[in-house]
Amino acid sequence: MTLPKIWVLLGSVVLTSRALPCSIVGPISNVRLVHDADAIVLARAVEYSVPPANTGLITTGVPDSKVRFKVLESLRGEVASDVILPGHG
Repeated sequence: MTLPKIWVLLGSVVLTSRALPCSIVGPISNVRLVHDADAIVLARAVEYSVPPANTGLITTGVPDSKVRFKVLESLRGEVASDVILPGHG
């Protein structure tokens, strides 16, 4: 490894700001999630309504694609027959 590469590597480690993990406001409870839900449905993924722009790439953020779900049964709340959400198929 050449000297400039070593300095770049060392500088990127030393000068990088400290990364902190995500934090939560309070404890997460499945009972609370169900209690607070406006709607609960049984649905099946059908197709992309917006296909991914970059096939083969994995993202760690919000996906650029959207998946259409067919609602099979509504357990709580009023929902349309189809639901479209960001996601990967």
